[in-house]
Order: sequence, then structure tokens, then C-alpha cells
Amino acid sequence: MSRTNDNHLKVMIESMSRAGCSEQEIVNAVQQASGRSSHDEPVVSSRAVDFVRTRPEVDPTRIGVHGSSQGGALTIVTAALRPDAITVGAAGAPYLCGFMDAAGLTHSWPYEEINDYLRLYPERAEAVHATLSYFDGINFAPRIRCPMLIYVGLGDDVCPPETGYALYHALECPKEIHAYPRCAHDAGAYWEMAHVQAFLARYLRPGV
Repeated sequence: MSRTNDNHLKVMIESMSRAGCSEQEIVNAVQQASGRSSHDEPVVSSRAVDFVRTRPEVDPTRIGVHGSSQGGALTIVTAALRPDAITVGAAGAPYLCGFMDAAGLTHSWPYEEINDYLRLYPERAEAVHATLSYFDGINFAPRIRCPMLIYVGLGDDVCPPETGYALYHALECPKEIHAYPRCAHDAGAYWEMAHVQAFLARYLRPGV
């Protein structure tokens, strides 16, 4: 990307931040402006950390990440790729964890795409497994050094809770997991958000 485009993106991000746009809205706009696909989101999220650290209103020693579903996946990957910068993280119903196990546990999309593909090309199962392992959040988990909170819905048929537990067990950092019976892909957000806020505040408040 040229220096001109970099400057344009910086101005766009600053303008959207001042306008109160969400992080996901900013990420989507950056992808569209730079011609990137959603597959580049981990790189974009990692680079977003660099931008946040340049902001005068941000304490670069106290940066947290939190998201659910794909946001949970990006939370895991960003914390793993930027252990130098992330202080704490919380991931709900984390997507992109245990791809092949998830495909065997649910027939909901988007994991069902894997099943559809392998029904057409069963001989490619080993290659699919090998390829997806490069993007699997469970394989990123041991790189995380900051405290992490994972929360799952035990009735989730989009991101099966078993994969959330597998992620939790792969983490080698300080960690907690909260599970909610009779909750699906919302991962018990109605009850969990107070815990997420308290967990993040425990590590992000000044003086910690």
C-alpha cells in the first residue's frame, strides 16, 4: 500500500473514531478502502493495535480486547499476535476454534460449509484439516500471555461450547471460563456482561 493510501486510511480512521463508530465498522471500512477481504481481519486487528497505541488519549500499557463470535476469534488472535501490547482479553462464543471438531458437532452455518465441501471432496479431508489448522484459534492460544476470560452458551449450535472449552484448556495464561445452560450463540451475554466489565476493569484500571 502506498504512503498516500496509508495517510488516507489514517485520516478516515481518526474521523470515524471521532464520530463514535464501532471498531467493527472501522475495520469494515478499512477493508473496503484497501481492497482486503475478511480473511485479513487478524492482520487488520493487529495493525489496529498499533494505531490505538499512537493515540494521545490512550495509555499504551492498558489495552484490552473483547468480542463475541467472530469478535471472539479476533480477540484470541489479536492477543496471541500482540502479546507485547494486549493487557487483558475476553472472548464470548469464540468462532474459528476447533474447525473440524465444530463441523462434526453442528450442522449450522458457517461450519456446515466444511461438511458440504467434504461431501463433494472426501479425499481432501486431510488437506482441509492441515490448512485450517493455520487459522485455528486453539493453535494461537498458547501464545497468549495476558489474562483471558472465555464465556460460552451450552446450547450454542453455531460455535459449539466444546470448542470453547478446548480453547480454554489450550490457554497457558491466567484464565477463567463461564458457561451458561440454556443459552445459545448469545453465550449468556445478558448475565455475562457485568462479569466481562469487571474482569477487564480488574486489569485495565489505573494503578494495576
